[in-house]
Amino acid sequence: MRESRYNSVPESFLEDFSEQDKVRKFLWQAINNNRLSSTYLFTGPSGIGKFSMALKLTQFLKCQHKKDGSPCGQCNTCRTIINWSNPDILIIFPMPQKVWDSDKRFNVYEEFRANPLSRPQFTQISKIRLQQINEIQKFLFTLATTAGGKFVLIADAHNMNIQSSNSFLKTLEEPPKDSHLILTTDHPESLLPTIRSRVQEVKFKRLPSDEIYRKLVLNHNIPEEIAEDLAKVADGSLAMGLMLSQEKYVNIREETLKLVSAAADGNLDFLWNWATEAQANSEYSSVLFIFILSVLRDAITIKFNEKLILNKWAETEIAKIAHGFGDVDKIMSIFREVLILYRNTMRNPQYSILYGALVASLMGY
Repeated sequence: MRESRYNSVPESFLEDFSEQDKVRKFLWQAINNNRLSSTYLFTGPSGIGKFSMALKLTQFLKCQHKKDGSPCGQCNTCRTIINWSNPDILIIFPMPQKVWDSDKRFNVYEEFRANPLSRPQFTQISKIRLQQINEIQKFLFTLATTAGGKFVLIADAHNMNIQSSNSFLKTLEEPPKDSHLILTTDHPESLLPTIRSRVQEVKFKRLPSDEIYRKLVLNHNIPEEIAEDLAKVADGSLAMGLMLSQEKYVNIREETLKLVSAAADGNLDFLWNWATEAQANSEYSSVLFIFILSVLRDAITIKFNEKLILNKWAETEIAKIAHGFGDVDKIMSIFREVLILYRNTMRNPQYSILYGALVASLMGY
């Protein structure tokens, strides 16, 4: 009876993340067996809810009135955690130095709180800096105001610079009693090996398209037909699906078709002109890459079964692209090169180099 209770995860425990069943079971068993680690590293693709789960887990652990695997949601502790105003919780994420040092950071925190699936956009380089690590250390060495200890949530932990990484190691080596740290990242390989060796990694999986579709419709009121198309090209990321639902991204989708069409036609001048004028920001480039990969994927698929393509709205153009590239092996090679470029350079891209490399990849150089 005791063993069954420990192994059975209540439906209400982290219920908003039911698709991450292995993660939920792992955390539930750790809690019930009193084996909760002081430091976790949540890893997996961007935009799938790692930070949101970290915050919800924190709320569950801090709530003194939890029941059946769920925080009450009504006590002062729950309300202040939901509002990001609980004095026992510190949230850290990358931002420019000037923002951290000014009152602007309060507006940035509110922007992040309103949409934790994405990140505030900055024109300057965003890092987790030494001053933020110092803030963590000061925070942890004060007593918690309520039961459950103190929590630090670090989003995009891979964006620590060298100084902050080395300083953070000292915190990991001797964590204060009743302190808990949860780091999230979609690039764990960018963390120092000495940091990774001192944390317990919890791996999240990509969201299946039907789950993205369900959340888009039920939680974000997106029409079913549109949600179905978005879920197919969202690359397993709810955040990407939401981003693509915005009207401004329709233009990027059409721009993508022109770029891949130009590559299929061998129009290098068009591509280089685009590369010199393209928007230099992470949001635009992320969406662009996702669309390009989906179009290339369809150009491969249409050669075998046109009914299976993702971008039904562009079937005629995709057929022309597939014909222009010719050999399916060539398209597959270009797809692989673009995918590698996307995964390796989106962490902290130099946009002029990134777009130049993208042009070269599309041309098959």
